[in-house]
Amino acid sequence: MVAPPPLSDNARLTAVVLASQQPQSGKVYALTGEVAWSLPELAAETAAISGKPVTYTELPAEQYAYILTGAGLPGFLVEMLVDADVNVAQGALQTVTGDLAALLGRPTTTLREAVTAALRH
Repeated sequence: MVAPPPLSDNARLTAVVLASQQPQSGKVYALTGEVAWSLPELAAETAAISGKPVTYTELPAEQYAYILTGAGLPGFLVEMLVDADVNVAQGALQTVTGDLAALLGRPTTTLREAVTAALRH
């Protein structure tokens, strides 16, 4: 999975694009980190940084749908969330581009940096 950039990267990116002398009309950027990671890797990194046990368990689609339905979510939302989860598990968010790093003019925030910052809050 490639997560969206953290807010600090988004703020800098916005400033860079708005201040750019290059025309931005019609440009499309795929803003990703430079390394794809999995949800089990996120859990492991979170455990390593926090010093607390954190695990990730992949649920079968039917079980996930049952849990979401039991929590009172409407059918259309259950269907959307289960579909997104299945697609992520199949690699739908594994695309990595250099767009964000190029626009920022520096390497993107790493998984370790993002988890460390999130655990501080």
